[in-house]
Amino acid sequence: MCTISFYPVSSNRYFLSMNRDEARTRSAALQPGIGYSGKIQYARPVDGEKGGTWIGVNQYGLSICIMNWYGVSQPDGDKNDFISRGWIIPNLMDSVNLVDCEQQLQQLSLRKIRPFRLLAIQTNPIQVKEWYWDMNHLRPESQPAEQNIWTSSGWKPKHVHNVRKRVFDNFWKVQGEVTLDKIQTLHATQLPEPGPLAISMSHSKAMSVSNTIIETTSVKAVMHYLDGFPAKSHNWHRVDLRLHRSEITDEIET
Repeated sequence: MCTISFYPVSSNRYFLSMNRDEARTRSAALQPGIGYSGKIQYARPVDGEKGGTWIGVNQYGLSICIMNWYGVSQPDGDKNDFISRGWIIPNLMDSVNLVDCEQQLQQLSLRKIRPFRLLAIQTNPIQVKEWYWDMNHLRPESQPAEQNIWTSSGWKPKHVHNVRKRVFDNFWKVQGEVTLDKIQTLHATQLPEPGPLAISMSHSKAMSVSNTIIETTSVKAVMHYLDGFPAKSHNWHRVDLRLHRSEITDEIET
């Protein structure tokens, strides 16, 4: 389960935020650092069990995140029969743009990877694309480059999405201008009530375990990472990544 929100600011600047919802028994993740895909650097947190990741941004300002897809039938079998979805992003992080990303994704062997939705965002101009994998077919779908929210839930997925979407819409009607601290507040909210419907969700078996916010311009990307339950944690970490493009100077404020 997870909640993703996206905010385009200009042709080179956007915010991408993701709450990671995991089983309470899953090992803690490692805080973000710099990894390499070929010779290309990218920032990402690291899964504590499988070593992959659920979100990353590279030196081209390309961000990719992945969520489970519960809208199709789930395969039978032990979890050890499958390859972790977390290995997909590291294999795509040398992509220059969405076209390159799709070409590389099409070349990956996905047969042993359980259903997922993959979301990627490029800059200059900002474009958004999503891919759906049902263990038989990979379906691409272009998304509008506008403020949006995506959710993934194994429990009443449509209902969960509708509730979180209402919270999202109502929040921004009141808040207006998008800022980093407002995004942090949204992803820490327990509206409409504490429990499985909230963006910072919790129930007996699972909870939100982190919030990752990617902030990009033409010159750098910053990954802000909150380790712990977003509604209560203040344990923020930060990784800065210098981008290849430097001709525009709308720097992130520090």
